[in-house]
Amino acid sequence: MKRLFSYISRYKRQLAFAFICMIFFALFSVISIWTLKPIIDRIFTPEKIVTVEIPFLKAEFTAERTVCVKFLAIFVLAIVSMKGLAGYGQTYLMHFVAQKVVNDLRNDLYHNVTGLSPGFFTRRKTGELISRFTNDINVIQQSITESLASLIREPVTILGFLIFIFYLNTGLAIVSLVIFPPVAVLIKKLGEKVRKFTGEAQVRIADITSILQETLSGIRVVQAFGMEEYERKRFFGETKKFFQITMKSARIYLVSSPVMEFLAAVGIAAILLYAGYRVMPGAGSMTSGDFVTFLGAVFCLYAPCKNLTRVNNMMQQAKAASMRIFEILDIQPEVVECEGALDVPRLGGEISFDNVSFAYTKGRNVLTDINLKARVGEIIAIVGTSGVGKTTLVNLIPRFYDCLSGSITIDGKDIKEVTIKSLRAQIGIVTQEVILFNDTVANNICYGNANISEEEIIRAAKAANAHSFVMNLSNGYDTVIGDRGVLLSGGERQRITIARAVLKDPAILILDEATSSLDSESEEMIQGAINNLMKDRTVFVIAHRLSTIKHANKIIVLDKDRIVESGIHEELIKRGEVYKRLYEMQFKDRK
Repeated sequence: MKRLFSYISRYKRQLAFAFICMIFFALFSVISIWTLKPIIDRIFTPEKIVTVEIPFLKAEFTAERTVCVKFLAIFVLAIVSMKGLAGYGQTYLMHFVAQKVVNDLRNDLYHNVTGLSPGFFTRRKTGELISRFTNDINVIQQSITESLASLIREPVTILGFLIFIFYLNTGLAIVSLVIFPPVAVLIKKLGEKVRKFTGEAQVRIADITSILQETLSGIRVVQAFGMEEYERKRFFGETKKFFQITMKSARIYLVSSPVMEFLAAVGIAAILLYAGYRVMPGAGSMTSGDFVTFLGAVFCLYAPCKNLTRVNNMMQQAKAASMRIFEILDIQPEVVECEGALDVPRLGGEISFDNVSFAYTKGRNVLTDINLKARVGEIIAIVGTSGVGKTTLVNLIPRFYDCLSGSITIDGKDIKEVTIKSLRAQIGIVTQEVILFNDTVANNICYGNANISEEEIIRAAKAANAHSFVMNLSNGYDTVIGDRGVLLSGGERQRITIARAVLKDPAILILDEATSSLDSESEEMIQGAINNLMKDRTVFVIAHRLSTIKHANKIIVLDKDRIVESGIHEELIKRGEVYKRLYEMQFKDRK
């Protein structure tokens, strides 16, 4: 909660003005109750001439009762109006602070998540992360918006009425406070249970969001395998668990109101028993006006106490949600820049792997003692069976992961000693999994390149053999292509990503099975675009198609986490070992 309030404290000026409004709100609330005393003691009397005291102003005047009635009516109207203005001011300002806090939290969360290493996302479900941005943030927003103003206003109001009732009658004030110890215990116990159930509810809603995200993104597979009923049962099971948790929380949350009303009734009953005889003629010093005013003040005192119970419950909900938010905010990237990292210039020499080893899990190496050199302009093909570590090897170059031992150098400079931004700026990646955004063709092509002219976009599209099909779209380069480019064919989507890589003009190009999922016609179009893209660049190709492999300057064969063979196509075929076996299995139909 301290950490959550550190966000709130950023807006000290708004908080200060809100606090001033709250003081006036409490003051006018007390004055509005105090007016009951002169109304009862002076107005409802047989005398025609009465004296009216003005609360807090230390003033009084004597006049006919009708004049006093008019004066008190105007006075009450003024007090209620000023109380309303003060209430509006503090509520608006606290809403402003609450919304800014939520906005800051959401932005900080997004900033941190987008800077985390890919390893983080392989261990987390996308739906769970989405739930942190939506459901957890919404809980905090609702809790702070509805309770932040009350959290400050209600204590100030309580303090004002406490001073007032002690001023009116110390004995009655002590009696009226008899309910406060059990109220404090109630608030604490209920708050703990609300926080517990809220935490469980947020976990359940994260599971629901995760299932929803998986089902919607894979709906074709779900329907193709007839798994609709299975997914429904899985989803319904999670929603049932969420319902059960929320109902437990609701029972705890809602029970506080009737319990508080009962305790307030106990306090009122104690006051009536204690004070009843004192307002009888000759029994004590209290007048009818004193007693009614005191009773009204006590009623007004119990109301914010009851509201504080609700506020505490809501803050406990915010606490449970904020713990989940700060958990993500505290995660640090696994790949970080060293102190004093320098920008790497455009590749002019070679890329070198020196005794590189890597493992996702300790003790289970994916790569071991990898030694590899790639000179400027060379094409390095990497082959091997599925799961042998081909993609992992090329992912080490842009530092998506850091090697456990050994080093990777560019022009003799360890990539851990250069800035990540400058390193990745000269690396282009085209993968089998096409990533496009629900935006225009032009914006997808120039993604990551600001201030790009239309001519440059068109030139890149032509190099990627994409210009002709783009011009046949409804709005050309201004056509919105849908979520993940769903309105385009597989080959068209791939050519857009190649155009994006062309526009980036990288010195190093990584092709990760870029044509493996395409039909023959699309493959031919893509291969021509890739050939244009590969010119004058250092290229790493995770090989799937024969045409790329046969023209590579060097073919690296991975097997059992190591490089077991390297050379050009003809040499490796003659050796008759691992590469030849892979060739005969995968590419014999291309001879």
